[in-house]
Amino acid sequence: MRVYLLRHAEPADQSEDPPLGPAGLEQAKRLGALFGRLGIPREQAKIITSNALRARETAGFIGEAVGVSCEQWESFPPTGDSGATTDLVEGLIKRLSEIAADEGRDQLVVVGHLNYVPAAANRLMGFEMKAPFFYGATACVDCHYNLELGCGRLLWFVTPDLFPPIL
Repeated sequence: MRVYLLRHAEPADQSEDPPLGPAGLEQAKRLGALFGRLGIPREQAKIITSNALRARETAGFIGEAVGVSCEQWESFPPTGDSGATTDLVEGLIKRLSEIAADEGRDQLVVVGHLNYVPAAANRLMGFEMKAPFFYGATACVDCHYNLELGCGRLLWFVTPDLFPPIL
């Protein structure tokens, strides 16, 4: 199973629910182009995103490139009462496990936020990755289907500025 963990592209501003700004739109286009080149089979792919506009817009470019719609969660990932990072990560891992078991999907794309995406990657790999999760940063983790602590290995980590501009 491959789990792609992305931080959303750069928002236009720091308001409550901003859209992507010009730099973020370029990042999202580059991410879409990357995912289009990966050759992920549509029937194996699932894209899940937070309900924040910047995350939905980022996921939209990826979904268009892969040919699948995005699943949006009202509470992404579903959390306990505390809202702590550990709850966010465990909620996300639980949902990914459910998707793999119930739907048979093995290419899972998560578009989320800085407060839990890096921690989720670290949990899957069983160590703390020191790479900075700038806007649009993406970690590809190859995992066992049980998604237990340390089950995965990092295949690659990229940021959108590594790709050529989309003309």
